[in-house]
Amino acid sequence: MKSVRAFWSETELAVWPEAYVLVSLPPACLRPALALLAEADGCFAQLILERRELCCVLPQKLWRHAALQSKVLAEDGPYAVITLEAELDPDLVGFLAPAAGRLAAAGVPIVPQGGFRTDHIMVPERQVDQAVQVLREWIQVCRQAPS
Repeated sequence: MKSVRAFWSETELAVWPEAYVLVSLPPACLRPALALLAEADGCFAQLILERRELCCVLPQKLWRHAALQSKVLAEDGPYAVITLEAELDPDLVGFLAPAAGRLAAAGVPIVPQGGFRTDHIMVPERQVDQAVQVLREWIQVCRQAPS
C-alpha cells in the first residue's frame, strides 16, 4: 500500500462554493431530514444517524427555510467544506493526521467528514483561505518528497 505522503502527493483540493451548517437533531427526525437532504442536489450534504442524535451537514441557504429548525438541538456555522480529492484506500491509516496537526498549529479548527474513498474537512468559513493555504503547503511538501 502507498504511504500517507504518497496519497497526499496525489491529492487535489476542491472548496464547495456554498456556506454550510452543522446541525444536531433528534433521531426521530430522520425521515424529514432525508427529504431535506434530497433538496441539496448538487451541493455537499451529509447525514449521520447515531443513538442520541441525527447530525446533518447542509447548505446554509437550504437550512434557513427548513421546517426542521423548530426541532434543532444544536447548530453551528457557517462552515466551508474542502474536499480532499484523492482515491483513498479504506485501510489507509493516518491520512488526516498530518493535515489536522498542521491546521491545528495554524489555529484552524476542523470537523472531518468521510466518504467511502474521499475525505472532507469542514472549517469555519472565515478561515477557509488559511486552511487551503496550509493544505496546499502540505501537498507541496509531499510532492517534493513522497516517501
